[in-house]
Amino acid sequence: EAAERYRKAADHGQAAAQCNLGYAYRNGQGVPQDDVQAVVWYRQAAKLGNASAQNTLGTMYHHGQGVPQDDVEAVASLRQAAEQGHADAQFNLGVAYDNGWGIPQDDAQAAVWFRQAADQGYAKAQSNALTTMGLTGWQRLSAVAMTVWTVLVGVIVWVVESDISTALLFWLTPPLLVFLLQWATRWIYRGFRRD
Repeated sequence: EAAERYRKAADHGQAAAQCNLGYAYRNGQGVPQDDVQAVVWYRQAAKLGNASAQNTLGTMYHHGQGVPQDDVEAVASLRQAAEQGHADAQFNLGVAYDNGWGIPQDDAQAAVWFRQAADQGYAKAQSNALTTMGLTGWQRLSAVAMTVWTVLVGVIVWVVESDISTALLFWLTPPLLVFLLQWATRWIYRGFRRD
């Protein structure tokens, strides 16, 4: 019933109703799930300047949902919404810059968009703004390496000072230490990259 009301308003050119109808088709709420129809309605709302529709259309282009996968189109749509102050789009545009999806990879631009979203209280962006802060890839990797070595030194000091030091040192062979260091580096580095 709600989908039918949205359709009537959408047919009369109301952008919010077009966006809501796109959402209904994308999620199969009140209508059969259909990404192609969702894109049709999101596109109409996006042309009328609806930032939520522009953001969602951008993510659908990025993931190839209802349209051929196209990161250049995704970024264009995300940028329209981000420039209107849509926090989710600002975060998504930051992710695109951070990963070089549809645009050249640019840590500084990623940090700018993460900060704008973070300033609006967007939690994911707040953590990304704190970890990125305009650092280049090498600077981030150096920060990860410092963190890993600090943790590793702490573990070694704890082992040496504990009563079980002999048993643990027996198991902490150089190959195992290398493995642990590599594992810890990958685990910590995941916090510095966004998917």
